[in-house]
Amino acid sequence: MTQISSGSLAEGMDLPGSNVDIMFVDDVVNVTRIEKNIKHPVQRTEFVMETDVDHPLFTRLRLIAAEVRENMFVSKECIVNTQTVLYLSTTNFINQLKHRPPQEYYPHGPCLSNKEQTCDIAFFLRSKYLPYQAKPWILRYRRQWPSDVVIDRIINNGCLLVPIGPETLAGCNLLWRISFSVAEKHLVHSFNFTQLLCYGLLKLTLKLIVNTNEDAKDLMCSYYLKTALFWVSEEMDIDTFQLPKLFSCFSLCLNKLISWVNNCYCPNYVIHEHMFLGKINKYNNNSLLSVLNSIKNS
Repeated sequence: MTQISSGSLAEGMDLPGSNVDIMFVDDVVNVTRIEKNIKHPVQRTEFVMETDVDHPLFTRLRLIAAEVRENMFVSKECIVNTQTVLYLSTTNFINQLKHRPPQEYYPHGPCLSNKEQTCDIAFFLRSKYLPYQAKPWILRYRRQWPSDVVIDRIINNGCLLVPIGPETLAGCNLLWRISFSVAEKHLVHSFNFTQLLCYGLLKLTLKLIVNTNEDAKDLMCSYYLKTALFWVSEEMDIDTFQLPKLFSCFSLCLNKLISWVNNCYCPNYVIHEHMFLGKINKYNNNSLLSVLNSIKNS
């Protein structure tokens, strides 16, 4: 079991309200992209990713082989038989973990929480491979950021698999969300000083201005800010991110956010076909647009 930290503090952003999330990754289970990558004789529980065309940020995990000794976190009760193949169920995965000692836990999204909800624990699986949908990100044209060294590091780290399905599919327990949280941490750690300042300025703007407006409060989360900064950093010359140009960088990110909120979508940085904007829709985006435009024009 490997422990991985994420969240603002793990990224090096020690701002008011910053947090650190702890994730536990099962190292005994192996998730691969294609079946021929599995080494024989099989000594671990092996799954193959089956990506979903309609939901590019999600995948099914098809069981190929199970180790003789039952895995503590992926038991036989987690497996669902669809009559043709065996899949790992997100719901069963979470449910069988919540009764583990030292105390009783309760499902809280993709995490488990104690009764007081003061401690969130997240359990993930890991694949050493990025999914096929990430190939355009690896190959697409970019100016100078991120560097080839950072891209290679991200490729070598693969991805995490989160036990939660798409919000639009109620009751779906066979689709696992593909997470690039480790990749995103590498990307943030590769920021220069001005990029970090811009990120901090965006987060403070969200906390001190956007979220103090009752109509716009909690519509936007810091993940959108980070995603906007990733896209702007890739699209612009790195010389744009110099200290005298800090507010210009901030404006570029703000314009990106305004465009996304106006269209009610935000393209995932690695798999851009996946569009998301959480709580924001055509019924409430005008409130948020009003706040963002007032910041832009101030």
